[in-house]
Amino acid sequence: MTRFFVLTLFILLVTATSCTDNLTVTDTAVPLEAPAGETFDIVLKANVTTGYEWRLAEPLDESVVQFISSDYESDKPIAEGSGGLDIWTFQAVAPGTSQIVLGYFPPDGSDMPDQTSTFTVIVE
Repeated sequence: MTRFFVLTLFILLVTATSCTDNLTVTDTAVPLEAPAGETFDIVLKANVTTGYEWRLAEPLDESVVQFISSDYESDKPIAEGSGGLDIWTFQAVAPGTSQIVLGYFPPDGSDMPDQTSTFTVIVE
């Protein structure tokens, strides 16, 4: 079951990103290497119908990376309760190493995320 989910997510990500030049990262265990000036995406599973949302859980080191935008893409076909992907776009600014920490925050307004994902970015 897990292999099927991972394979399905991989195919979806390849399809969703095939028409962009952005680097894309989904695995927190693999550091992303990007040249200065390059934009890149972090893609996370999400479900906005639950009220949960991904947000920055720690401030960015904006001398190395800068936040550009975030977007939510619903799974197809769109159905009540179905999930989707949260796509965060950043720009590599200057050489260095930085971490991007995103938290999955509950709808109750809590300042503590139920889950965090930490991505390491190496800007060359």
